Amino acid sequence: MRVCEVIILGLLQGFTEFLPVSSSGHLVIAQDFLGVGNPGIVLELVLHLGTLISVFVVFWSDIVGLIRGFLSLLLSPTGKRPMSPQLRTYRRLVGLLLLGLVPTAVFGIALEPFFENLFDSVRAVGIALLLTGIVLFFISRQGPGRRDLESMSGLDALIVGIAQGCAIVPGLSRSGMTISSALARGLNRDAATRFSFLISIPTIAGAALFELDDILSFGAGQDGILLLVGFVVAALAGIVAIKLLVSLLQRGKLQWFAYYVWILGALVIWRSWGV
Repeated sequence: MRVCEVIILGLLQGFTEFLPVSSSGHLVIAQDFLGVGNPGIVLELVLHLGTLISVFVVFWSDIVGLIRGFLSLLLSPTGKRPMSPQLRTYRRLVGLLLLGLVPTAVFGIALEPFFENLFDSVRAVGIALLLTGIVLFFISRQGPGRRDLESMSGLDALIVGIAQGCAIVPGLSRSGMTISSALARGLNRDAATRFSFLISIPTIAGAALFELDDILSFGAGQDGILLLVGFVVAALAGIVAIKLLVSLLQRGKLQWFAYYVWILGALVIWRSWGV
């Protein structure tokens, strides 16, 4: 794979991982429309790690809070020690994130063969993009919720986790599904966005951990520079994408992405039928 292809894939991954337009769907489309080769599991995971860095950069204060909350749970499981309201919130948030990961893991393990087959169908991606657009459009018509992370419940976390599990389907946007499900539960835009991005951290990191040996062995070879290029491009693009999404979401412009995925989905289906 050439450097220019890696750059294209890095940009696609960085922007589409966080914008509600489906990174997996765009990867399938890029391979079919642009003739970009399959990056392989190692490069794909490195690109995901690049986007993981984006989340760390933008949500660093929340991540520090979660680390403190996790350590607090280990040192004082009963929560009897004096603690600030902020620390107590992050303790709860750690539990909610773990709870939300349960349905995501179940979906990924139980339905993996079904999801993998969908990556071979460009038409299925087009249909999923249309569904993403429908979700984004209708949730954009709903008034902003009033609940923050402090009032988030276990049921809220489970529903967001189910939405993230469904988004394994290429064409269904992970950020779009998780943010929309959180908004539908009455969370405000800030809480919905923060929880959506924070729950992506263990998901991405866990997938990369299983392939760590392959990443290290591949990176030690002559193609290691490709991994570095893809990693940096995906990370920078991801930072821009997160900031853009947060800005548009705060301004209530989520429907803009609905129009985009509708157009793209219709084009994909049209092309798949050879019209």
